[in-house]
Amino acid sequence: MNKEMSIAPIQTVQELSLEALFAEGVELMQKLAGESWSDYNLHDPGVTLLEQLCFALTDIVYRGGIELKQLLTHDDNRLKLSANGLHSPGKVLPGGPVTDLDHQALLYDRLPDLGIVGFEADSNNTSGLKHLFYVPNPVQSAAPTTPETLEARILKVYHFNRPLCENLAGELQPLKTSPLELHGTLSIDEGENVLSVLAEVLLTITERIATKPEFEPYEDLLKAGEPLDQVLEGPLSERGRIVHGRTSPKISIQALEADLRQLDGVKDIRKLWLKDIENNRDVFDFLHGGPNRHFQLQQIKLDVRVLDEPVSINNELLEEEFNRKAEEHRQLQQNSLSHNKTIFPDLEQEYQDLTQSFPLKDQFPENYHFNRLKRSHSYSTENPAQFKQMNGYLMLFEQLVVNAFENLAHFKDLFSLTTDTSQSYHFQRLQTKEAQSLYRHDGTTLNDALNRVLSENDDFPERRNRALDYLLSIYAETFPDSELRRFNSYFTRPDFEYQLIRGKVQLLRVIPELGVRRGLGETIHLPAFHEATQPSGLWLKTMLQLGCESRKSQSLVGLFTDLNLSLTNAPQLSQFNVIKSQEITNRITKHFHPAITQKMSATFERPAPDVVDQLLENGALVSREINVDFLKQGTYPGRFKVGTVTDDDDKRVFMLVYRINERGQWAELGTFDRLTEAKQAAVQLHQLMLNLNLLSEGMHLVEHILFAVSHPSLPTDFLSDRISVFLPNWSVRFANPEFQKFAMEAVIANCPAHVAIDFYWLDFEQMQMFEKRYIQWRKALADSNESSQALHIRASGLIEFIHRQKKRSIFP
Repeated sequence: MNKEMSIAPIQTVQELSLEALFAEGVELMQKLAGESWSDYNLHDPGVTLLEQLCFALTDIVYRGGIELKQLLTHDDNRLKLSANGLHSPGKVLPGGPVTDLDHQALLYDRLPDLGIVGFEADSNNTSGLKHLFYVPNPVQSAAPTTPETLEARILKVYHFNRPLCENLAGELQPLKTSPLELHGTLSIDEGENVLSVLAEVLLTITERIATKPEFEPYEDLLKAGEPLDQVLEGPLSERGRIVHGRTSPKISIQALEADLRQLDGVKDIRKLWLKDIENNRDVFDFLHGGPNRHFQLQQIKLDVRVLDEPVSINNELLEEEFNRKAEEHRQLQQNSLSHNKTIFPDLEQEYQDLTQSFPLKDQFPENYHFNRLKRSHSYSTENPAQFKQMNGYLMLFEQLVVNAFENLAHFKDLFSLTTDTSQSYHFQRLQTKEAQSLYRHDGTTLNDALNRVLSENDDFPERRNRALDYLLSIYAETFPDSELRRFNSYFTRPDFEYQLIRGKVQLLRVIPELGVRRGLGETIHLPAFHEATQPSGLWLKTMLQLGCESRKSQSLVGLFTDLNLSLTNAPQLSQFNVIKSQEITNRITKHFHPAITQKMSATFERPAPDVVDQLLENGALVSREINVDFLKQGTYPGRFKVGTVTDDDDKRVFMLVYRINERGQWAELGTFDRLTEAKQAAVQLHQLMLNLNLLSEGMHLVEHILFAVSHPSLPTDFLSDRISVFLPNWSVRFANPEFQKFAMEAVIANCPAHVAIDFYWLDFEQMQMFEKRYIQWRKALADSNESSQALHIRASGLIEFIHRQKKRSIFP
């Protein structure tokens, strides 16, 4: 039987069939045309066009049955999910450490040199400080891979993963190990490398007696039927999930002998036993460890033989071979960690160019003389009218299809984490010569003309925001659009919608980081505002929700310092050259024009110092000491006007003025020879005020538990589970009481429930005082060479500042 040469039908909704679409179109034409059009037979040109439209739609439906993963595939055949905000389970399901067991798992995984680690509450402090005890892994520490000491590496890992309001009490404390002495007779096969075999024997014994954690591979847990979200709960470890309670095994000497006999090169091993040097006790059956009992092989008294002849061993060469074997063993373990590829395989998909066009006429029957094989130059020249008529008729169909697939090709852009796109509707020009002659445009380039047509109905920000909202909902996240719109003080309305897009994209990018750091504190082993400092999850999430740009904690007064500016609460009238002449005031009111004719948006680019110098030189900026009211009111373009006046030399100049208050008082900001210069100065000054407001917004978090090391006698309710949040009150938004309420609610919503919060809204001078003390304290806290007395002094200065502000604070 011959194979059927036809396209298998696909399952589609009945409403999108050709018949259903045609019937709906006829019904709609009847309603619109009424009695003026009564012929709906197939020969009618209008019905023919309707058929064409319906056929194009059904063709789009048929060819548009594309899997989602195909729409996200790039031209390198890769599914770049994270580029589209679709983070893998291995990135979003794990979290930061919460319990001591979580910390142990994280330290074991990050530090192969670590044998065992444990936490214990500080008996001298009730605020929650902990001591950390550890035992090195004798196998891994035999060949350290970095020059850092183990303790420094332990502290680094701990501080990068420290839960909010938790801390260590002080220096780490290594646990004492009990030394062991190895006895027995080892026979090695003839021709084997004696040092290599002996090193393998010692490595095996060292691993058996060492106190170290055990891990269950993720693959085994999944095969056992455990859900993925439970398997990946807690900190993600490359070695799998730690098995708690198996770090102090009971070691059988007989089983150890059996294991050694299986090693290559070992002919026999007899009379194996261990001597507990500390207790002067020989162990022939079982070696029992315990929470406070850890062993280390210290001396080797094996009788090594080849062909029953004793062999002398060079201890230095044996140590070198042991270290080499230990490194090989570590590399072997690392290479066997394949669970990431097993659970999250590399996603590859054959890329299909959805923009590739397949003209309908190339698929016509042969007798049409139009298909790809039969079309000829002679036909188009002999029947030019028919040829053009057919091309024109098909153009509607072809244009609908190629535009539909051009939009599908850009689907990944709409759901991407890029901020470069600015359109959600796309088109494709038909490439045939006949089609090119049918395009009409108004003299501008054709692409510009077509883009202008599309933009009339393309509300890109609205569609893009909806797409990003959908992606956020996958992770149970939302973005406070309405609240941020309510407090928009720095952007034009169109620009603000793009700022919302920018904020959501940033939030989607840090979803994995937030998942891990949501309950973690800031890394405190580095000075304040250090570029390598990891912020707390609370700080990062809140900053994004408040519409602040910075991803790293930084000084809130630093921008003013960099520009050699300062902020003062002195009255504006004392800072400006106030215009007191009623004649000039009346002239400003009646005849001066707005200096800034187009509303501007703030930028996140830091202003250059030469901009300030130029404004000071032309008088637009009165001094380097800016009044707080001027900082805020300078963001309103309507307060700046420009007009002509006569100077002392009877010369007509352009005066730039600024409205100081609602009573109509004006200040002179400078005179200029040209109107363009005056307006440019106003624009620069207005832009500077916008940027100063925007870039000085943010907050600082201080965890009180960090004072416990230097001030253990402070009350528990001050030290334990409490943070202080310091925010500026001088910008337009942050000075608004309603925004302050919104900001505090955002901090509370993102803060762990057990942590109490104190809020402090500081003016510029207070923030300078705070940051000075905060920087000094954090520097002393991070410096391991800093004396305890110096740390006490630095901490006291900040504690005193907090107590002083608490008395003034009106917030709970």
